[in-house]
Amino acid sequence: MSDHHSQSPVANYHRSQAPPPPVPPPCRKGEIFSEDDYKNVDDHVINLPPDMNYGTFKELVAYLTEDESWSDLARVRAIFRWVTSVDVFSVQVDRKPPKHSPMEYFIKIQNNMGNHAHLMAGLCQMAGIPCVILSGMNKSAAYEIGKKADRQGMGAQWNAVYVAESWRFIDAFWASACVVGKRSGMSSVPTTKLNCVADTREGEVEFQFGLPTDRSANYRFKYMLYRSKSTAAESRVDVFLDRFVLFEQREDMLRFALRFPIKGSFKLDIYGLDVEEGDVFDLCCTYIINCPQGKTNCLPLPDCPPVGWGPVPETAMAGLKPVSHKQAEVTSKDGYVEIRLAKERAMAFHQLLKHSVIDEATLSKYSVTELDDNEATVYLRLPQKGEYALKLFAQGLEEEGAAPNVLNYLINCSNTDQGSKPFPNVTNGLLGRNELASTQFGVQALSHKDGGMIDAVDGKLNVKFRANPDVELVCEMHTNDGRAAGRMAHQVQNANGTWTFSLDMPVKGEYSLNVFARNKEDKNQIHSVHTYLIKSQGSGDADGSVTPGSEDEVKDTAIPTETVETSDGEVMIPVPHGYENVVAAVHRRNGQDPPDPSQVEFFTADDMNLVNVKLRDYGEYMLNLYNLDAKGNAVENVAKYQINRKRPGELYRNNLATIMEDMKPSRQSTHIDTGKKGGSDEDRKRQAKRNVQSAMDLKDVRTLEEAIKKCLAAGVADSDPILVKARQQLAMFKAKAGKIVQVPPSETHLRNKVHDNVVKDIP
Repeated sequence: MSDHHSQSPVANYHRSQAPPPPVPPPCRKGEIFSEDDYKNVDDHVINLPPDMNYGTFKELVAYLTEDESWSDLARVRAIFRWVTSVDVFSVQVDRKPPKHSPMEYFIKIQNNMGNHAHLMAGLCQMAGIPCVILSGMNKSAAYEIGKKADRQGMGAQWNAVYVAESWRFIDAFWASACVVGKRSGMSSVPTTKLNCVADTREGEVEFQFGLPTDRSANYRFKYMLYRSKSTAAESRVDVFLDRFVLFEQREDMLRFALRFPIKGSFKLDIYGLDVEEGDVFDLCCTYIINCPQGKTNCLPLPDCPPVGWGPVPETAMAGLKPVSHKQAEVTSKDGYVEIRLAKERAMAFHQLLKHSVIDEATLSKYSVTELDDNEATVYLRLPQKGEYALKLFAQGLEEEGAAPNVLNYLINCSNTDQGSKPFPNVTNGLLGRNELASTQFGVQALSHKDGGMIDAVDGKLNVKFRANPDVELVCEMHTNDGRAAGRMAHQVQNANGTWTFSLDMPVKGEYSLNVFARNKEDKNQIHSVHTYLIKSQGSGDADGSVTPGSEDEVKDTAIPTETVETSDGEVMIPVPHGYENVVAAVHRRNGQDPPDPSQVEFFTADDMNLVNVKLRDYGEYMLNLYNLDAKGNAVENVAKYQINRKRPGELYRNNLATIMEDMKPSRQSTHIDTGKKGGSDEDRKRQAKRNVQSAMDLKDVRTLEEAIKKCLAAGVADSDPILVKARQQLAMFKAKAGKIVQVPPSETHLRNKVHDNVVKDIP
């Protein structure tokens, strides 16, 4: 028996005596109580004869506290275990319980004629243990997050007991009814019990819970992380805290790995739901986390997916089963990752690669997906060391709109070399057939029907398609090798609706072929219908070397790339200078939309050439601008834009620069007084930049002009990214206000004054 049990019992207070005055306990619960030390007490309670529930309370208390060697702490443990062992709201009786019996009181609780706090107090007092009833309010399943607290509806009672020479709180109702959710059906989940107060080590802490494997597929979880005692300035940081939590649900385990960039005291609430038994998330457990020092060089996670990380129930519901990577975290030493998933049925499949620093448009060049009848394979070439998020989406072949997120991987790349080279241009990240667009335009592959990877043994390849009579097909060949790009060639032929693309790739290397379709009367848009990744063995007489005097054969293959964020339903993009026959290809990155002729509009305004793109819903889109050749059947990619349409608040919450900037004051251990009123210079700069962001969200020219002036006056550098972006948007707003002439792309003379500021050349 442990020391807790063998110690001499404390004075057996009689209930007529006044209890000791309330004072805070001198130590934590963990210093006087360990659940493992009381296993014999729990076993004694479990073996209580069932008929005793129909006896008297005196007999019950005598049984629960019959071991005279037990301390008051052990006796309270026995009473608490018995009270919480009965699922009061599900109990059914086969006979009328005797008056003043424990079972009769449980029936009273069922009918709101009694409660756990009064039961606990009565039993403790009968055992000679001081116990009082406290009244207040708790946020259990009755509380909806974000709603105003209803003090009457959320009123509650709990207890304080005097044991081990100190007052301790006990909430038997919370332990038996609120944590074990009734509406959600989350009975005894999670199954693992941990100390309710945890300390971080080097700014990190992890919680793991066991799950019943036979039911975990029906469980859904979510969490909320708070920081206590935040100042007004520090409270801005709390908006970003979920970006530092890795939440993973496996078949047999629930895991939360947290890292803190700042010090403080935090609260983690975990909510659960059984989808077969309810539709309301109940609070399962709460933990207090003490972080005396934030983690050094702590970046937020690349993303914060609501479904969590790793395979989840939504993965199986989508008809996918991981083959190569069955857990949330993936490690790569060389930057090359191949993730394979078995699929039960045909589907539209989408992937997004994210990083905390690298923009998404650039990252789109480093990931492609290939689908066959039985598997989906995602190929990654990570450009540098660090953490990446791979988000996977799946939907029906003909289903439109955003696809649900069904699986997310956190990938840690330890490659310290220069990084992997990107794939040749793959327009929508998918190798093979684009089902929705191909069906719309009646496009069918006549050769190379299976998969999206082809070997060209002698450097030559013929690919054939059939399309509807009113449809034109155009193609793009691309390679990242400038020498190969300078020597590759292609021809396009159409014979009675049969299109043949003849490719010549004399230099050994990797190429892509993107095939697009468009209605003959649509001069603004093209739509991706099929993509191939081609490995050419070369023609045998071309090794890619450049002979003296032939430098003109080396071609610049870099595609200008940028990520744009907006809350508007449309966005204006400058057309790169020097291209006279530009068309656009737009697709949703995390879903699919049918071709829409009205989605893209080219126009000139204020001596600028722009393209206006309509965004149907919030989500992530990719805009590729292509220049048509003189024959009109081949295109060259001249600019790539990732366009993220987000709700206004999300523009601020997901901005890494904003996250890290707001955390700077919280990282400081002491406040530095500059002697100036109204806050420090850095505070004024931060506020000025927030005002600029707000002005951009308002999209009012005068407000934005004024915000830019005040931002400069506050000392923000003229080259600060927020000011560069603000000036770009200001130019766009003015151009939109002065929009006068709509012109077809073939007549556009492109003189883009802001191209150097708007489009960043990122290889």
